[in-house]
Amino acid sequence: MRREIEATVEKTRETGVTVADPSRTNFVAGIATVVTALVASSGSYGLALGPLAGGLSILIAQIGIDAFCLWCQDKIQELRATEKAPEIAKLVRKVKEEGILPRGPDDA
Repeated sequence: MRREIEATVEKTRETGVTVADPSRTNFVAGIATVVTALVASSGSYGLALGPLAGGLSILIAQIGIDAFCLWCQDKIQELRATEKAPEIAKLVRKVKEEGILPRGPDDA
């Protein structure tokens, strides 16, 4: 199969047509295009979220999935630390007492 593909590519080059070799740069752009098109074609929010998903796919493809997961983990820890800050905890408690937020199963 590989030989057939290489032969076809070579014949195409001999005719004068430029055949682009896949590269990491083209791969990332291709991923972003496919993800954007898939998300944009799904549902009413697809057009709004398609470019966001495409950009996120570029970020993940550029830095790698492991680095992206580590970055997300750091951001989640920062948010959790912020939620535990005394001022925020006091504000959340006050809002819950006033009945603005529904009480969860762990609220006593």
